[in-house]
Amino acid sequence: MAYQHHPLFPLGPDETPYRELTSEGVSVEALGGREILSVSRDAMRLLAEQAMIDINHLLRPGHLRQLAAILDDPEATSNDKFVAFDLLKNANIAAGGILPMCQDTGTAIVMGKKGLRVLTEGEDESALAEGIRDAYEKKNLRYSQLAPISMFEERNTKTNLPAQIEKIKPSVVVVGYFKATNSPRFGMSGTGFAVGDGSLVVTNAHVLADPSVADTGASLVVQVRTGRDELQARAASVLEIDRAHDLALLRIEGAPLPALTLQAGDGVREGQPVAFMGFPIGGVLGFSPVTHRGIVSSITAAALPSPTAQQLSNRSLRSLREGSFDLYQLDATAYPGNSGGPLFDPDTGEVLGVLNMVLLKGTRESALSQPTGISYAIPSGFIVKLMQRLKKP
Repeated sequence: MAYQHHPLFPLGPDETPYRELTSEGVSVEALGGREILSVSRDAMRLLAEQAMIDINHLLRPGHLRQLAAILDDPEATSNDKFVAFDLLKNANIAAGGILPMCQDTGTAIVMGKKGLRVLTEGEDESALAEGIRDAYEKKNLRYSQLAPISMFEERNTKTNLPAQIEKIKPSVVVVGYFKATNSPRFGMSGTGFAVGDGSLVVTNAHVLADPSVADTGASLVVQVRTGRDELQARAASVLEIDRAHDLALLRIEGAPLPALTLQAGDGVREGQPVAFMGFPIGGVLGFSPVTHRGIVSSITAAALPSPTAQQLSNRSLRSLREGSFDLYQLDATAYPGNSGGPLFDPDTGEVLGVLNMVLLKGTRESALSQPTGISYAIPSGFIVKLMQRLKKP
C-alpha cells in the first residue's frame, strides 16, 4: 500500500479576500528548469507596513457582516446589540485611517513562513521590522503595552516616549556659527527643530548673534544628523524674528528635514507631563540629542528679560511676574544649550513650546553643580503666529 501523507492540521479552502498592493519588486524567474518567486526587500517592507496598518484600522468584511447580523438577530439581547453597534461605530472611525481600533497598539510580534521556491534578498526579519517601524511612524500607533511585573501581575506602561524620541531626533538640529579661521571652526549657540515644509527651523532669538557684536565673517549654520555619529553642516538664513517672544525662524539649505507637528491651541495644563530635547552644556556632552522629562508646574503671565539674558537670575525672575503673556514654568532640569529645543507631549510628539530659559542659582557654571530644576518655555502658539508672517504678501 502506497504511503499517503495527511497534514496534522488540515486547512479548508482559503476564502480570504486579497488585494494587490503593487506589482513592483515581485517577479517569477526560471532557475534549474523551475519557476521561482523572487521578492525584493522593498516589497517585503511595504507588505509589513500595510499589514500593520490594516490590522490596526480595518476589520475583515466577514467580521463586519457577523457584527451587523447581530443587530438583526431576534434572539440577540439588548446588551448583545449594544456591544455589536459600538464595535461597528468604532470600526467605522478606525477605517478612516486616523485613529486605530485600540489606543494601546502594543509591540508587533511577527512570525513569517516562506514557502517552496521563494527567493528573497536575505535578512527577511530586518525588512519586516523596518516596514512595521514605517507604519508606527506614519500612523497614530503607540508602543505602550502591558508589561509583565511577575507571573501574575502586569502593568500598563502608559508611555509612548521611546517612540517619540526616535521620531523627533532627526528633526532636532544644532544652531551655531562657522568660521574657517576660528578654533574650533564651529561654535554652538543653541538648539533648533524643523517645522513647516522641513526647510524651516525654529530656535530662540537670543541663540542668534547680536549684529553689533557678531564675529565678522562667521556664517550662520545648522548641524543636521545624517547618522548615529555623523553631522552635516548646512547654511542657514534668518527669515523672521520675534524678539518679544524670543523666537526666530530660519531657512536651511539642502533636503528638507522631517517637520514636527505644532500644537496651535491652548491645551497645555498645569501638571501635564512633558519632555524636551536639545544639546545641553553647549555640546560638551557631544552633539547627540539628549531628552529630559518633567511636568508643567505653572502657566504664568510673564514678560521676557532682555535678549542677552539666556539664564534667569533672581532679579530677572521677579520681573517675569509683571509680564504680559503666558510662559510655561517647568519642573525639569534644562541646561545652557537646551535653548531653542522643542518641548513636546511624550505621548503624541506634538510640540508644545520652545525651551527658552533655565533658572540659575549663581554663575553659568552653577548649572552643572547646582541645577535648580526650574526651566521655562515659550508656548507653540507663538511659533504658529511667526510662521503665518511668511504667508502674508
